[in-house]
Amino acid sequence: MQEQSKQELFKLIAQHLRCNIKMIDTGASVDTIGTWTSMNHVLLVQALEDQFNIRFNEDQMVEMMDVQSIINVLEEYGVS
Repeated sequence: MQEQSKQELFKLIAQHLRCNIKMIDTGASVDTIGTWTSMNHVLLVQALEDQFNIRFNEDQMVEMMDVQSIINVLEEYGVS
């Protein structure tokens, strides 16, 4: 994923997890971001689907518990 796309993704994640963007990097996860609750995860997944006009399957939704996994799944859909 290109750096500009990553930065836009980080902003989207920070917005939906209601945290400072400085907390978001490829190592950020449900374990490191206190506001990454199950409800905020659902809202984040929905926002990602809307933003990129894709639909994740259940396994992917469960897999995306850290930023790097989100990037990996998005790249599977051709998001660069």
